[in-house]
Amino acid sequence: MERWYIAFNTVGSPHDILLRLAQAVREHRLGDFVVRFCYEKGTGKKRGQFYVFVGVASEEKGIIPQEIYNEFYGMLQRLHLSDHQMYVYFDDVKRMVPGEKELEIHNLRQIKMLKLDKLEPSDPFSYTGVESIGTQTAEINPAYNELLYWLSAYGRGTWQQFRAACQELGLDPKGEYAKRIVRRLRSLGHLELTNEGQNWFITPSCIVEMPSNEGQYCAFLAGQRSPQLIQALQQVAQVESDPHPYGNAPEVVRIMFTSQDEAESFVKSYTQQHYSLYLAGRADMRIASTLPDLASWEVSLPALSLVKGNYTFEQWMNNGFYPIELPKVTGLYRLTHISTRFEHPQLTLFYNAEKDRWHKADWYGLRYLMLRRTGETCEFHYDEHLKTLSIAKDQRLPDLYERSLVLASGRLPVYRHDQIIFGNISETLAHMVANKLEAEFIEYRGI
Repeated sequence: MERWYIAFNTVGSPHDILLRLAQAVREHRLGDFVVRFCYEKGTGKKRGQFYVFVGVASEEKGIIPQEIYNEFYGMLQRLHLSDHQMYVYFDDVKRMVPGEKELEIHNLRQIKMLKLDKLEPSDPFSYTGVESIGTQTAEINPAYNELLYWLSAYGRGTWQQFRAACQELGLDPKGEYAKRIVRRLRSLGHLELTNEGQNWFITPSCIVEMPSNEGQYCAFLAGQRSPQLIQALQQVAQVESDPHPYGNAPEVVRIMFTSQDEAESFVKSYTQQHYSLYLAGRADMRIASTLPDLASWEVSLPALSLVKGNYTFEQWMNNGFYPIELPKVTGLYRLTHISTRFEHPQLTLFYNAEKDRWHKADWYGLRYLMLRRTGETCEFHYDEHLKTLSIAKDQRLPDLYERSLVLASGRLPVYRHDQIIFGNISETLAHMVANKLEAEFIEYRGI
């Protein structure tokens, strides 16, 4: 079975064409024939003519199987795409893209159309209550893998689309759990948020190195994921897929190469044949070394201009929000707009009373900032023998800093005795993050 491409010269938005093509492929039951969609990355909505490439699979290039001939050309007519018999292989596709432009590549077999029901406005960074953690499990909810494949296929979207995907896959029936899911995906390096959390994009496919004493190149997969990539890895390296401690995220894909050279060779070959894959090295140390100290992070946070008369206020005290008249002291607050004419999401913000500034960030990050700015000591407990770092659950870190700890192993932390515990942490990494977050470092060296 060969994979080849039909080139179409068209106009409009490539993303819109992709969504309409994905839907048409399902409706015409062409999923085994039409498998990929490519276009020049950065193609704008108002751009003139450009090429899109539809990847298909058949016995021979240029041959449309007779049994699907009518359905296929009926689909093209519906999409206003004309077949001018420009049939090419992937190497030809790359040559048809001008200059050094990259291709945006989507695996149509993984795209799932969503019914976007109307959802109440929501802030992905706001408070959702104390996270309920069950017992550790050896199983993963398959819907988390499906979610990552869907995100990888779409590439980018809105916060509302992300919430809708979580609901449709049964991961967030009530519409609030998505906030926790997106945090885990960010910590694992799969996803990033922009526009104050109202948009998301999948991060590039990366092979991330892990500390290892086994003499081999040990790593895990982060970012955009496809079955094709995992299958290609299995041909050249030892690959294992494991659930996270509570089965609440896409499975960990661990990779063991015999050497770094072998890993570099695979990355180069895969990128040339398919789509961009990167060797990220020790992402944990690279991220930690570039993170600002707590004071600089606070200054960098978005500052919001608010009319206090438009909101009611609650202050975080004694592990809960309590109503107050007006904010007067530095702390963590929840704001609810008094307007009933328009829908407004609740806001969870840090208030710097000295500078009269409101700052926005992830919920745990704002709580940590509040603890330090109100004089509370935050402790890092490091076990040199077990290579673990333990932090009190009610002192959980800002997500950017927690990400550097999660990417040391590619696994989410475990919870034990009101502690959140990160594994495979080097002493250097633990010290670095503690110093930047103004935390007290307490080391246990064992017997």
